Amino acid sequence: MYRLFFIYLVFLFVFPNQLSAQERVAYASSENEINTEISVDFLGVKEVAFELDGGIILVEAELNNSKGTFVLDSGAEGLILNNFVKKGKKAEVTGVNGTVEAFTVIVENFTWADISYPKMEAISMDLSHLESLTNRKISGLIGYELIKNFEILIDYEAQEMQIIGLEMIGVNLQKPIVSFTLTFDNHLPVIEAIIGNEKLRLGLDTGAEVNLLDTEVLTQISRVASKPISSSKIYGVGTKQASTQLVKVALTKIERAAYRQMDYVLTDLSMINSQDQNMDIDGILGFPFLSSCKFSINFKTQELHVWR
Repeated sequence: MYRLFFIYLVFLFVFPNQLSAQERVAYASSENEINTEISVDFLGVKEVAFELDGGIILVEAELNNSKGTFVLDSGAEGLILNNFVKKGKKAEVTGVNGTVEAFTVIVENFTWADISYPKMEAISMDLSHLESLTNRKISGLIGYELIKNFEILIDYEAQEMQIIGLEMIGVNLQKPIVSFTLTFDNHLPVIEAIIGNEKLRLGLDTGAEVNLLDTEVLTQISRVASKPISSSKIYGVGTKQASTQLVKVALTKIERAAYRQMDYVLTDLSMINSQDQNMDIDGILGFPFLSSCKFSINFKTQELHVWR
């Protein structure tokens, strides 16, 4: 009884996110398949400190032996570099505000958290607009292809994460208080949620400062959502920004967990869903949801774990 009561308390309240004038959503999907080989010399558990800029996770990495600051972004497909050079194979990258031009380039050496990634493909594009709320240079995004072979445990409060090699999963770790099943739409981890009586598919994106809902969903959940009010502007991976509206949802259920009074920004997600036939999401859960607990994503077993 105590265990169930404790789980209920953990999820009962999520503090509303106070939106700033501009928010970043770094979700990025390329029409080109990115070929990435993972070095096999990573063993054990690696602890990594990170900085939090608004709701964005910033980590240090080395690109061709040059240090830089990168965004850890589970909504990005692979390694995306903020270095727009019109060389290599042309590509298109789709974000929440549309599609932009990019190029596929070859990276000779990339190292993050003492994990070495040998010669591999990356996407080169202009991400300077994502730096608009950051007082530093952002060298790029670290996405799915670079973390898909691990379990990543993130503690926003302590600003620490653990990168767990699959052979170490479950070793010397407490059991999570609750676990959720994930599916993957292309590279994006997706969780099932219920709002009102509607079953929705919500992506998990560590590169999103806000929770998002597709504007098409509002009519279906109007009974449990507040009247939309004008909100912040959101930046995606393109140069465009979009004015948005905000709604507060009374109750978001994910299996036995209940999240009350969560803010969602309304936006048109049709571009994301139409870009890939395997993509079909109703929204994105970002910083307001993910920072409410210490969690881990196991990309191999396709599970989201919540820890004390």
